[in-house]
Parts: sequence; C-alpha cells; structure tokens
Amino acid sequence: METMIIDENLELAKNISDKISEIKKSLPYHLNIIDELHINENAHSRILSKLLQYQENERYIFLEKFFDHCNLQLQPEKPEITTEKQRIDILIMDKSAGYAVIIENKVNYAEDQNAQIKRYVDKVIKHGISEDKIYVLYLTRWGRKIVSEKSLPNDLKGKLDKRYKPINFNNHILPWLNSLIGFCRFKDTQLIAAIQQYTDFIKGFLNQRNDTQKIYQIMKKEITKLLKLTDKNIREQTSLIQKKIAEVNELQNVLENMNKDLVQEINETRKPFIKRLFNKLNENNKCWEYRSAVINSVSNDENSIDEAFNQPYFGMAYTKTIYKMEDKDLTLSIELQNNDGNEKKFLCGIFTYNNKAIQEKMEAFFKSNDIKTATADWWVYLHPDNYQYDGNKIGYNINDPKWDQYFIEQTDKVVEVFYDQVVKVLNAWKKYVQPS
Repeated sequence: METMIIDENLELAKNISDKISEIKKSLPYHLNIIDELHINENAHSRILSKLLQYQENERYIFLEKFFDHCNLQLQPEKPEITTEKQRIDILIMDKSAGYAVIIENKVNYAEDQNAQIKRYVDKVIKHGISEDKIYVLYLTRWGRKIVSEKSLPNDLKGKLDKRYKPINFNNHILPWLNSLIGFCRFKDTQLIAAIQQYTDFIKGFLNQRNDTQKIYQIMKKEITKLLKLTDKNIREQTSLIQKKIAEVNELQNVLENMNKDLVQEINETRKPFIKRLFNKLNENNKCWEYRSAVINSVSNDENSIDEAFNQPYFGMAYTKTIYKMEDKDLTLSIELQNNDGNEKKFLCGIFTYNNKAIQEKMEAFFKSNDIKTATADWWVYLHPDNYQYDGNKIGYNINDPKWDQYFIEQTDKVVEVFYDQVVKVLNAWKKYVQPS
C-alpha cells in the first residue's frame, strides 16, 4: 500500500473521528441504565413479561396490543403470565379463554436445545390446554435466526401451522413498545420511564437511536464534502466510494496485523505464569490439558502451545471429571478470555454452551458450595474478585501492564494465588460430579 494512500486515509479517518467527537459533545448526555447492566435473554424475558401483565380497569391493554402486533386473534380474559417457569421463557396461559402462548426468546442467538419447543408444548398440554389452542412465538433480534428442526420437529411445526409465528424485536417488539405510552395513565410515571428506557435500549442494539441516525446524516455530508462527491455523477461517486472502501479495508488489515504482533508481545510476558500454573496443577496427576476455545485440545508441545496462546480463547481443562448434561460434556475449565485487544480476563468455571438449563444447574452448584461467581451467556465462573494479590484484583485483566511487577517479577507467588482458588473450585467440582 503506497505511503501517500496510507497518509490520505489516515487523515480521512482522523477528520471523521474528530467530527464525530465534536458532534457527540453537542448531543444531550446519554445514559441508559439497561445498557450499563448488560442484560441477558432472561432479563429481556422478565421485562417483557412485566409489561404484558399491566392492567387498566381489569383489561390487559398491553397484552391486547401485543397480540395485535403479532397478528394473533386472541382476547385476554384471565391470563397467567409467567417467566422462566418450567424453563419456558414467557408463558401466557389463559385457561378461561382456553389458550396458551409460548414465547421462546432468542434475542442473543442462544442455541436451540433438543426438542426444546416440543417439551414446552407437552408441558402446557398437561395443564389442560388443548394442543390446537397452543401458540408458539419464536422471538429473535432481526428475524434472521430460524428455529431448528431439533427444537421444533417438522411434524409438530405442521400441526401448529399458523399458530407458530417467528417474531422479532425489529418488526414486532419495537413497534409494540412505541404504541404503549399512549395507553399509560398519567400517574404511572415509573412505568412510562421504564418503557422509554427499554425502547431506547432496543433501538441501541438495533442501531436505530436518534443520535446514531443524526451522526450518520452529518457524517454523510462531511464525507461527501471531503471526497468532493458533489462534483461527480452517480457512477463516479459509486466508483470513488468503492475505491475508498477497498483502501480503508486494506489499511484496516495492516493495522490489525500490527495490533496482533503487539498483542503477541504482551502475551509473551504472561506465558511463564500460565505454564507454571499448568505445571503446578498437574503436579499430582496429569489431568489438566491445554485447550483452545474450551472444547479443542491443544498438543502439549511448545509450538502448539505458543500458537494457541495467542488466540482469543486459550486455556485448559480438567479432563478426569466430566459431567454430562443436555448432550454436552461439561468440564471444569480455565480460559484467558480476550475481550478487547490485549485484555485477558481469567475465567475458572464451567462453559455452559449458552444453554439456560446448564447455566441454572451450574449456578446452583456454585451457590451450594458458597463460591462467589459471575455469569455470562456462555460461562458460570469464579468471580474475578477472588484473585487478589498485594491488595489488588488481578484477575480482571492479567495483561494489564500495571500488574507486570507481579506477573513478571513475582510469578511464583502470583501462581499460588490463582492455584489456591482453582483448587478450591476443583475440589467442589469433583465432589459434585463423583460424590463419595
């Protein structure tokens, strides 16, 4: 890539970045509480369920509007609306009216489980609801995720027919939320605020916030000016934009490779810590093995370890004690989770495959052993607060340069800290899987 083209595109990127910063300063300060809480699918289900339960003069007005937006010809009489009961994300069961609506929430693209929806339908039938009065709504972010046959077998899908409906946040939930404020009572100020916050949050992950659109329109004008597009016809504009995209992509590839080289240099400073921890864990028996992305074994030779160590999800697993659940082999695992560039969070826990049933089971396991944990969509793990050295919490990012004095100069002592915590979890795990 020619130096002149590099300079030109770096200057363009700087001008755009400066302009965006300038625009953001002029915008109102934005704070969305839900953004800061980093909610998962379960939290979405709880919020939606709470809204559906709203009544005014014994009318479930929000539920009525929800049915309208989902094109369901149903009228609420005495609905019971539950969340996570019998593992069903949201269940609307109206025995008086004789129907039930199952909502399976896949907003974060969780994997379909074997016979998942079939099991839910069977559970509802046991409550006395006729199969031909059961509706299934498969809720996704954009509508691009399709239900799998393993979750909803074709024969059941055929029986449900039009009573199975794929719905999504973009075309159904967001328009429904936008319609609710007008039905709120003046005194329901907290409800109105909650709807506004949740609506804004959804617009955020759908890239539809007003601020985002405003920035785009302003930047569109700025780029038109910088590239002098107004002096060209449409074909010339398209050609120039495509050329600029190719140049920027090439520049991005160069920068990403440079960053990769730098990250590898940073990783090298932590490799002795990981190897010593691995060796210490294997002192009594050789049950720990190196892994990549938890499930992929890594050969215990220098070249393989070095290559895997620089990948985003390198770690190790205790292979002697395996717990089988939901067709998955669960092992106690360690992962250096690369969340952002050179950041590596130390995770020690159970990889849950983004499976709700597994996650709940593992949370219960840790709680029963009085072990403080943290939870992500794919993990239940020992809370990073547990790794403390010299009064510092060093498990959140072991690559942080301010910890160099510990991980490089006092490696053995730091290894002891992590080793003690891992062994604490390991002992509980072995008793859980192989009780005496």
